[in-house]
Amino acid sequence: MRPRPPAGLQRPATNPARLSGRAVEVAPWIDHILKQCIVTACRNPLNGEDAMIVLRVVVLTLCAIGIAACAYAGGRLVGLIPPGKLPLYPSWVALHFISATLFCMLAPFQLWPALRARRPGLHRTLGRGGVAVGATMAVSGVAMAYASPGRPVSEVIFMSVFFLAYASCLALGLRAALARNLPSHRDWMVRMTAIALTPVTQRVIFPAFAAAIGIDGAETFWQIFISAAWIALMINLAVAEGWLRTAPARSVRSPPEVSQQGHNGPPPGWRSLA
Repeated sequence: MRPRPPAGLQRPATNPARLSGRAVEVAPWIDHILKQCIVTACRNPLNGEDAMIVLRVVVLTLCAIGIAACAYAGGRLVGLIPPGKLPLYPSWVALHFISATLFCMLAPFQLWPALRARRPGLHRTLGRGGVAVGATMAVSGVAMAYASPGRPVSEVIFMSVFFLAYASCLALGLRAALARNLPSHRDWMVRMTAIALTPVTQRVIFPAFAAAIGIDGAETFWQIFISAAWIALMINLAVAEGWLRTAPARSVRSPPEVSQQGHNGPPPGWRSLA
């Protein structure tokens, strides 16, 4: 059942605010819904395992939405879908949509604990492909902001920060994997995936802001769109850090019981994935 706003608060007939020269005010009914969600979450907190199940479902859902968004954008690019009011993409942007689709297909498998534990060789093979796909997606994505027509400066700034954060996590995760520091590798890969899924979260929350505030032109559209991007980035990183702190301890593989120089147990340098 759709929740009702508290007594005395009615949904306004017109948009409560405009972004042109004034601060954004969230509609009272949206504010009430958010408060009720927070109160409910505090009264009924999830345990660690339940939180992991919820987060895995969320990741799968975001990846599915990302694939659908890439298919829609690709349809616009080849003319199967009307372009609408937004400028057309350059033809080379197809590389971004293809690589983003492949990344959304690979990400759930790479975050699957059972695959890492039972098939570490396959995990490494998919990981190498994911590095190539992720790098292509990031470079082509930031290039879109600089090369596509009609893009505001605010998007160029956001995409530059997005690219640097994504590339840093990817490089740190790759370095940790090469050093066999598996716990650090997992942490950086989770953060990288959270950053990579930011555009998908942005497109999930953008309609809510657009409906609450209203869009009266291109300037308002871009202001809401880029604001949603920053909010999505903060949400994804916060959830990723919560995931890393809530995830139950697991090991990537069982420590080999090898007798070596009078002692048993794992060889020096072996580390479990906590």
